Amino acid sequence: MSLLNNSNSPQFNRYKYIELSNKLLPLLHELSDHQKQIGIETLEKCCWSRNFQDLSTFWQQHYCQPKPSSNIMSLLHYNIRYSYSNQVDLIDIGNAYEPVIISLNQLGTQQLLFSYNVFTKEGTNPHGGVVLAIDNRLKCELMDIKEPNIIAARVIIEDQQFVVASIYSPPTDQLPLTSMSTLLKHSKKIIIVNNKGRDLANWLNEHKLNVLNAGIKTSLRSDTTIDIIISDEIPETSESQSLPYTCSDHLPILTKFFRLKALDTKLLVPRTY
Repeated sequence: MSLLNNSNSPQFNRYKYIELSNKLLPLLHELSDHQKQIGIETLEKCCWSRNFQDLSTFWQQHYCQPKPSSNIMSLLHYNIRYSYSNQVDLIDIGNAYEPVIISLNQLGTQQLLFSYNVFTKEGTNPHGGVVLAIDNRLKCELMDIKEPNIIAARVIIEDQQFVVASIYSPPTDQLPLTSMSTLLKHSKKIIIVNNKGRDLANWLNEHKLNVLNAGIKTSLRSDTTIDIIISDEIPETSESQSLPYTCSDHLPILTKFFRLKALDTKLLVPRTY
């Protein structure tokens, strides 16, 4: 069994190779020729001396640390319309973006969201109903709202109580502004998802709330921002984007709240002494 063809290179430690192969070869006599060849090639790789830059590049190409999970508070809203037929896209979005909270305007998806506490409310038409799914690592409590198409929960984020609500307003119905105002009595820290952005201007000004995804296209049928994310957080500390999924006539919206750390990713290691 010969050395590598370029083993005379000054970067190949030939003396180390001879020393190690003298110890290894007696252990290989019962192995097949193929297994012996693998052993020799592995030994040869151990005897190369690389400069720091080459070594760094080599390891970066072969070994990558897993991407750490972000603990930034994030919310996904999707007027998914036909949840059963579009469930593959929903799972794909969840895996790709890992939102902390999911708001859906359609029932029937709760069995798919395994790592979430899922709350649902029926609607008043075939396309109505709302789903609010909250990462099960967050403390949350469903609020008692006796009205269809609106669901809300108290959620603890960074030791503060937030009210998070998902609202669906059918085309012929008025916005539930009274119920929305009632939510503000429970907490000034609030996040509301709604599908009738154009009717909200006066209410937003009255309560000093902000639209975080203003100007972002959320519908395939219109260039206006129909589905909106409302919060007391300011737009400058958040980022919203429409996602490239078109199984519904509405586009999913992902909003990140950079000032809010939703999940504590620190691990406590017990002492061993």
